[in-house]
Amino acid sequence: DSIKDLGKQNINFALNGDGQNIGFLTIANKYSSTKSGNLAQYYAARCQYELGKYQDAISLMREFDTDNKIFKSTSLGFIGDCHIQLGKVDAAMKNYESASSEEYKNEITTPIYLMKQAQIYAKRKNDYCKALDIYNIISLEYKQKEGLNIQKYISEASLRCKK
Repeated sequence: DSIKDLGKQNINFALNGDGQNIGFLTIANKYSSTKSGNLAQYYAARCQYELGKYQDAISLMREFDTDNKIFKSTSLGFIGDCHIQLGKVDAAMKNYESASSEEYKNEITTPIYLMKQAQIYAKRKNDYCKALDIYNIISLEYKQKEGLNIQKYISEASLRCKK
């Protein structure tokens, strides 16, 4: 537990500073119109998540602004992860769908958020047919990432899909 407490102290320090050094929240607020302030917003959201403050993390991440489609996809997926922690599965799904949409499609994050969608369909909504459709997309289009281990998920969903 002391290691866990030390980790939380470090995250809290990064978020709020220590009185001599400012934290991500102060940087994000004080320099919000700069690239550094914007990036501090992103890191502050990540810290809030690690501290279990998921709603605060969502609020901060929604303020994060980027033209980089991988960062944008990651920020949308992160909001989905926060919603999962809050038990808001439908809200999470919308964020994962946005994160993997054509607008943000890329080799790095798209298969991750497609996989999260498929897992929601399979494990939370008991819709193995929809999960199977997504697993097949991952298998065909993203062989280098999630596609490497996708066959076990395809097999399970195939057995459970009642088409």
